[in-house]
This record gives sequence, structure tokens and C-alpha cells, in this order.
Amino acid sequence: MINVFIESEAGSTQGHKYDAQTLQLRRSFTAAAPYPFPYGFVVGTRSEDGKGLDCYILTSQPLRSGSRVEAEPIGVIEFTEDGQADHKILAALPAEHVEIDKHLQAAFRTYTQAFFSKTPGKRYEIGQFLGAAEATALVTKYSTHG
Repeated sequence: MINVFIESEAGSTQGHKYDAQTLQLRRSFTAAAPYPFPYGFVVGTRSEDGKGLDCYILTSQPLRSGSRVEAEPIGVIEFTEDGQADHKILAALPAEHVEIDKHLQAAFRTYTQAFFSKTPGKRYEIGQFLGAAEATALVTKYSTHG
């Protein structure tokens, strides 16, 4: 299980960025596309971009910005932003079964294209969708807890 801090709510174009250490709100912004799922970061991690490891909670339950939830890592999206790895963990709430199928993968690709459509010069690339073992290994790799 991982602890995920929710920054932005599903269905909203209101994005938020919180400090990964203090959990204080740093800034808010309007995203070019609504978040398809609650989005935040895995608490106690620091990825290659110096921020908490990005995470989407694949659920239809409303999770509010500023809340924390326990979730099970079920996959990872290989993602590169401006030449730097910025992978995204996909997680599910306990007792919820979620399949990372071709429809979900296509939806993420469409969402990402729309999300970055209003950011000129931003380069991004979506690689493979990997499974739970790779997601858990990534969380362990970026854990700040020794």
C-alpha cells in the first residue's frame, strides 16, 4: 500500500501544486483539460524532477484536494517531460478492481495531449503502460525513507 496526497480532483480543470514535504499549497492553476481521475503524489517519494512521484487514483469515488488516501499501486505510465523521466503511478483504492485495458490507455493518451495542448514548446512522450510489479519497484526506487 502507498499513501497518496490528492492535489487535484477528478473532473476539474482546477489544478493545485502542493509542497511534497510540508503538504502546503504552493499554487493553483487552470488546466487545459479536466483531470480524468484524482491526481496527486506518493507521500515519502522524490522522483527525478525533484517532486513527489505522480499518481492517479483510478476510482469513481470523489477524492478532495488536500486529502490523503491509502491505495494499491497497480501500474505505471512511462512518461517523459522535456527529456526528463516523469513517470505516473496508477493506483486503486482497497477492494476496488481496476483493469488497465486499451480503453483506459487510450483515454490517458488523449487526456495528456489535451492537457499539454495549451503549453507551447512543452515536449512530452508517453511510453508503455507497465504493471503492478513495475509500479511497486518505482515507488521503492524513489522512496525517501532509507
